[in-house]
Amino acid sequence: MRILIPALVTAVLMAVVWQLNLPKDFGAHPWWSMQVVLYGAPIGILAASLAALLPVKPLIRLAIFALATAAAFWVAKNGQHGFAVSYAEDAAAGQRWFLGWHATMITLAATLTTLIQSLFRR
Repeated sequence: MRILIPALVTAVLMAVVWQLNLPKDFGAHPWWSMQVVLYGAPIGILAASLAALLPVKPLIRLAIFALATAAAFWVAKNGQHGFAVSYAEDAAAGQRWFLGWHATMITLAATLTTLIQSLFRR
């Protein structure tokens, strides 16, 4: 139960992110902004659930996932900027933009799951 409830709460929160199409508002391409949430949420929830089985303190796991989210978002924004200034010629920047958003949603779901796990534990 200590893994199932946080996973379900995170799934609901990520469904809200998907419904509001928040990645598009933060810079994801409108064509695939909703797909990154659908692909990223289950992977992030699974990663955090498996990480909860490791003998690592929840605060350390939370910090790692939060830093990973910030780094992934930076990669996505950097790729978006590089793709835009190259007039869609820089394929590597486009890949950073696309894959950065997938990584952002994966790590966001993992961060939320870890946060809810630590709150649920108390």
